[in-house]
Amino acid sequence: MEGYTNVFKNSFLNFNEYIKNNDLLALLQNFRICRQIYGFIDNGDNEPDKEAIEIAQKINSNLYNTYYENCYNKKILGYGNYTPVNGKFNNLDSRHIMMSIILFENIKEDINDILEIGGGFGGWLRLNNNIQNFNKWHIVDLPHLNILQEWYLTENNIPLTKYKLYKNTDYNELLDINYELVIGAHSLSEFSIEIFTEYYNKLIKKAKYLFYAYHKYLPSIELINTKLNIINNDFILITNVNSENDKVNNCLYINKSFMK
Repeated sequence: MEGYTNVFKNSFLNFNEYIKNNDLLALLQNFRICRQIYGFIDNGDNEPDKEAIEIAQKINSNLYNTYYENCYNKKILGYGNYTPVNGKFNNLDSRHIMMSIILFENIKEDINDILEIGGGFGGWLRLNNNIQNFNKWHIVDLPHLNILQEWYLTENNIPLTKYKLYKNTDYNELLDINYELVIGAHSLSEFSIEIFTEYYNKLIKKAKYLFYAYHKYLPSIELINTKLNIINNDFILITNVNSENDKVNNCLYINKSFMK
């Protein structure tokens, strides 16, 4: 029940080895190409997911257009000297839009604080900034992901007042924050059961909403089902949208304690 622990560990080890003799800024500017370090957070220079686009447009076409314009006007980063074919709007962009629409179309009240567990390069925050109303977006992640997130968000002019980053080894400050929403989009499902349980008991259980996107069969069916059983003890499913040819579930839950 180790999930993709080795992928995350190797990524961190490769990062530490790289920066011993290489320039950090150069790495960040080429992060999409440095697959041995940051490969697991990017889908490559691949065309948009047509199914994801159809799902998003069906739910709210106007909001989709707003997100699309936001993506198309973003700063293209991380490719170094390579000019991407789909830099303006790629596979990951289309899926992030779909998940954002599934999530925020089903939450009608204002959300003050959001916690994202496993924030990639900061794409969710960049996409939703100035579209969705929130007070602060908190991200907890591996230290070398925090470094990338801060660089990426700064390059995209996201003010420091809108977010805060936490290392996965030092997030005690989060225990005292009353965030309403936890986002775990293909992160929580990939953690080992030990790491998942730690986050769940310390952070997730107290939130009103949980957005949980996961592959139905990977890393393993046993691990996926064990996590779902834990979630279902405390949360009730609001909506589930299938994507990626019925291989992925995009679920929004509400905490049972908020329904009393």
